[in-house]
Amino acid sequence: MADLIVTISGQPAAYRAGTLSISGSLGTRTTASLQTVDHPPFTSVVEVGQVVEIRDETGSLIFAGTVDSVEEEIDASKRLRVKRLACVDYTQIADRHLVAYVYQPDEEHPTVCAGDVIKDIVARFFIYGGVTEDVDTSLVETGPAIEKFVFNYVPASQAFDDIAELAGYIWYIDYEKRLHFTPKDRNAAPFGLTETSQNWRNLKVSESRELYRNRQIVRAGTALTDERTDTVIATEADQKLFELSYPVGTASAVTVNGVAKTLGVSGLHEGRDYYWSYGSNVLIAEVAPGTGAAVALTYQGMFPILVDERLDAEILARRALEGGTGVYEAIADDPAINVQNVAVTKALAYLRKHGVIPQVIRFETDSPG
Repeated sequence: MADLIVTISGQPAAYRAGTLSISGSLGTRTTASLQTVDHPPFTSVVEVGQVVEIRDETGSLIFAGTVDSVEEEIDASKRLRVKRLACVDYTQIADRHLVAYVYQPDEEHPTVCAGDVIKDIVARFFIYGGVTEDVDTSLVETGPAIEKFVFNYVPASQAFDDIAELAGYIWYIDYEKRLHFTPKDRNAAPFGLTETSQNWRNLKVSESRELYRNRQIVRAGTALTDERTDTVIATEADQKLFELSYPVGTASAVTVNGVAKTLGVSGLHEGRDYYWSYGSNVLIAEVAPGTGAAVALTYQGMFPILVDERLDAEILARRALEGGTGVYEAIADDPAINVQNVAVTKALAYLRKHGVIPQVIRFETDSPG
């Protein structure tokens, strides 16, 4: 690799032959480490954050990103300075921006797809003071429709990970700052390997059940029931508290013996006949309605979301191989999810990702890409 061309912020850098190492795997950042040399009068300066581009002898770009860290060493004769650079690709841009937004279908957008969310995050959050990150989203595919995504000041990289996991896609930002969002099975390597291709070395194949599961439970937040009406009969003359079947998420009407009464939120409204509180399953009367009164509240209740999804074929395969039940269980907590179907999708995404014992291949190559 003596003929490599290294530029830092567009300026040629004196690459030290044989020191380049580029490492990456599917769905992770690609990193590069290399050394540059500087001779008197030592005018070369390398700073964290500078853009690094590395090209092979044909001029093909084999790495682009920014300097993550730099370490400088001066030899004893003081006639040579060596800079050790650790670099990361442009996917790192997504680590630097926070996302705070709720994505869900509405009247204006009855269908919201995963790719639409990816594009909107870039347009909405990869900007500051009118300056953008110049990330191209033209290669972001539409992906499946989604019901709801809630991001509460999480890094964009985490938001992209969550979206990709639910969709069964992968994402990354390439050396040209193009954001890719595509199904995993269509992300082919730019070169092939065979027993005689001689473009690989130190190939290792491994299998592990460390993250394997065939039964996934997701313990999410709370969801709203369909609108319902609970009727409670007063058993005492001075009764002011009426217990409901669910904690209240939102309430719309209250009647006593079929006659409409005024309804308000406790602590927010005054002068109402009845009051409800978010998350409480007790309706409070301002004045006791009397023994035998039928108090009816129309509301949407809140219930905890707990989903349980299984891969029966995997359970049977493990049972046949290992004996016993064959069940591998895992639980994930995600209190931000408040839609049942989203929790189900999340559980299925975990099983899609970890519901097989993967065969991992690691190797070294000099092939670009």
